[in-house]
Amino acid sequence: TVSPVVNGQFGPVILRVESIQPEAVKGFDEMKADIKKEIAVKHAAEEVNTQHDMVEDERAAGSTLTETAAKYGLKTTAMPAIDQSGNGEDGKPVTDIPGGADLVKAAFDSDVGIENDPIAIDNRTGYVWYDVTAITQARDRQLDEVRGEVVAAWKKQQALDKVAAKAKEVRDRLAKGEDIAKVATELGVEVKTADKVIRGTPASNDLPAPAVAAAFEGPKGYVAVSPGSEEGSQVVILVKDAVLPAYAAEGQNLDDVGKQLGVQISNDVLAQYISEMQNQLGVTINQAALQQILSSQPGS
Repeated sequence: TVSPVVNGQFGPVILRVESIQPEAVKGFDEMKADIKKEIAVKHAAEEVNTQHDMVEDERAAGSTLTETAAKYGLKTTAMPAIDQSGNGEDGKPVTDIPGGADLVKAAFDSDVGIENDPIAIDNRTGYVWYDVTAITQARDRQLDEVRGEVVAAWKKQQALDKVAAKAKEVRDRLAKGEDIAKVATELGVEVKTADKVIRGTPASNDLPAPAVAAAFEGPKGYVAVSPGSEEGSQVVILVKDAVLPAYAAEGQNLDDVGKQLGVQISNDVLAQYISEMQNQLGVTINQAALQQILSSQPGS
């Protein structure tokens, strides 16, 4: 059934009950392991909070972080210089930063000699205390400092431009009717064939997702260029044939398309709802900060 209009946290909503799971009572033996884990987690959380208070009391008494850590057997880590994006002096991301992006942001909001509040990590299952020991003011690096990087970047871009230009040249030759095998032989590259390609064909090294999408942009004889699987590589696609599949009202593919459309429509409606709520509440999102946080999370 569908509920009446409910005043939710972000405005009026309507709820629909999709299913009801009957109540089930589990016996003690079945739940024993879960109960044991729950008690252990609770005791661990209490111990963490106790340790937190002990460290804070020690700091309030005037001890430095190094002295406090030594007293309670806690680990101290000296981090290298880090910029606001979490990169080191070599421009590469610094790994294993305790507290991740939260620590980097907090450090850049602090200063040398300031006693900082600890940062809670892993849903408050741990804390990180930190001191800013030095600040290097931002500056433009001299050419001598970055000459190697500049030369490497220039060479890389030149190579990418040449590959892209060659791919467009091949596309134009094929579009004029030249034989693909002849052109490939001249260039010393291999012609590969993919049969029964549909829009939902899984991506592979030989046929990445952009190439699959590009293949459906034109009719039989259509030639396109798309990015390859490896950085800077290009794939030239020649559509040898295009077949309109027979309509099947109960086909698996049609069911999948219906599900995809349903998800897309739901996402569109949700996006419009969130946008309207942001307008009404006067909320804005710092996309740069959000992406910085997301990129620092494991598996992102």
